[in-house]
Amino acid sequence: MKAYQIVYPNIIDQRLSDNRLLRRIHEAKQTIHPAYDMHLNHVCTIVGNGKTAYDIVYNGFTFGYMQGMRATQAQQKPKRPPQCIRQSSGRENIRAYLDQRGITVGQLAEMVYMGRDELESQLTNAHEMPLHVFMFICRVLGESPDAFMIATT
Repeated sequence: MKAYQIVYPNIIDQRLSDNRLLRRIHEAKQTIHPAYDMHLNHVCTIVGNGKTAYDIVYNGFTFGYMQGMRATQAQQKPKRPPQCIRQSSGRENIRAYLDQRGITVGQLAEMVYMGRDELESQLTNAHEMPLHVFMFICRVLGESPDAFMIATT
């Protein structure tokens, strides 16, 4: 690998500026999401194909810019709402299951690490129950999700 050295007219002022810049770069590195970080294969490609120090730095900058654009586009994509249990029968069946076994909503709330009022509202029609909450309740109660989704007769 080639060693590049850039000579500055006022070396003391430049070193102070370099230190501030390097400190800011170091701080920024701590916030980069791994999906948008630079990996060894990227570095090898950029360095291996650079003819001059300028090419290497500019290609590295361009790569960082492209990754930043990817991250921005990912943030701007509309987020899908979480999947929810909209069928009241599933929630009604959970409530019937609890009643049959003498389990209160408060006890179930403790088992699934939720507040009693929050779980109560999700077991009524006031709120839709997020799928992950429904699945966690099934796991805690030791039942298949199908057991609560099949209509009771």
